[in-house]
Amino acid sequence: MPIMRTLSRASAPLPWLGTLFLTAVMMVGDVRAASVTAIDYLGSVTLPETAGGATGIGGLSDLAYDPATGQWVLLSDEGRAFGLRVDLADGALDAGDASVTAELPLALSGSADDPEGIHIGADGSWWVSTEGNGNANDANGGGYEPFVGRLDPATGSIAGELPLPAPFAPIAPDGIRHNRGFEGVAVAPDGSALFTGAEEGLSQDELTGGSSALTRLIEYDLGTGTEVGQYAYVLDDIGTQNGLVAMLATGPQTLLALERAPTLFGGFIPGFSVRLFAVDLSGATNVTGVDAIAADFESGLVTAATKDLVLDLSTEGLIFDNLEGLAFGPWHGLSRPLLMIADDGDPLSLNTLVAFNVSFDQAFPAPAAAPATLPLLLNGLLGGLLLLARRRCSGRGGRQADLSLAAGGDAG
Repeated sequence: MPIMRTLSRASAPLPWLGTLFLTAVMMVGDVRAASVTAIDYLGSVTLPETAGGATGIGGLSDLAYDPATGQWVLLSDEGRAFGLRVDLADGALDAGDASVTAELPLALSGSADDPEGIHIGADGSWWVSTEGNGNANDANGGGYEPFVGRLDPATGSIAGELPLPAPFAPIAPDGIRHNRGFEGVAVAPDGSALFTGAEEGLSQDELTGGSSALTRLIEYDLGTGTEVGQYAYVLDDIGTQNGLVAMLATGPQTLLALERAPTLFGGFIPGFSVRLFAVDLSGATNVTGVDAIAADFESGLVTAATKDLVLDLSTEGLIFDNLEGLAFGPWHGLSRPLLMIADDGDPLSLNTLVAFNVSFDQAFPAPAAAPATLPLLLNGLLGGLLLLARRRCSGRGGRQADLSLAAGGDAG
């Protein structure tokens, strides 16, 4: 059914929202996919650069909500994390409704020191993704792999890592493009699967004419810590460098995906095109194990994930900066708040928090208990040793699994 957008500022209070404390993505639920039926714009605020203390805040890349504690986390690609308070009790996001509460521990290094996506699991652990560096375009001739894995929120250190599929490894001339790795991470509502994907197409997946619009999504089974799917995803061709920058899961193989691109409005006003899509992977070809897919996609042998436009901020008169974070808050009936964050350190951007209220055709409520999973094979000290053991890429095979990475009760 068509999306019914109500994008004027909400005037009626939403007492159910109360005061949210950002420490920061998804609620959990059953295995059914939910569809967006309406979006209501609640407003935006700018966080001062001094909000993070003496060193300030910047490079904001994502945020996530912890339904078990009611806390949120704000992530910076400078390798930092912050707690954040947000008050939507009156049904609007206005000046004074959001403030940073504290800096949180984050102990990442090497290829994991550019965190871009975050999801908080039902057990409180953090799932984090990073961009990596495609060595084919690295002036230093190096390059390092993107990362996706679990962090211990108490220390901010790595507690486990998911394996990187070989086609993504930045081994010249293939793999992720420079600074175009894993911007977003999402976990299925029932906690069974994790999704991530490259911001732009892999070097070997370049389309005829040189377009990097054909990118890939990865699906992991969180019960076993293994990759179970790769799917083609086609970015909108809007005449500029468009990228997949954030995602949320709404079902076992359905997502909300955020695409963002720098643009000139009216041909001369610099800004960013920001579009939100509903994505369905169920009919897409699983291209796991295929090194290059562009030729098969162009010949019709590979079917990409389907997507439907849910919201184009610019056409609704909502012009914001370099938005690239995406997070759901708690449910109220069939509605829940949706927050976006900017700026990722862009000189044209401010530290902006944007709020919507999103309605669905059905809810996906939290289960009474976390699903049974395999135990982590690496945590604690071994997780710390992983930081020391990380090395630059040395082979085509990509990263091997460091553990049988269980969900650990993840249903967030």
